[in-house]
Amino acid sequence: MPSAVHIASAIAAYSRISINEFKNIPGNPCIMSDTDSVVLPKKLNEQFVGKEIGQMKLEHIIKHGIFIRNIKIICYYYRSK
Repeated sequence: MPSAVHIASAIAAYSRISINEFKNIPGNPCIMSDTDSVVLPKKLNEQFVGKEIGQMKLEHIIKHGIFIRNIKIICYYYRSK
């Protein structure tokens, strides 16, 4: 099966650039992030959350979590979908 490594690389690079907007919010420090997710202590502004392309989706509300070096170890979810 042929692969398109250059396309996958470009998509991953773009997602890393895009997620930086959410990692550097003043007053809402990033606890953990990946190429497609971010864990923040406070909710995002409603303009960034939704079902449209390019918007973030609220997956979980974490009540307690253990994070070591930006790696999620264990989380107790208050609400999960």
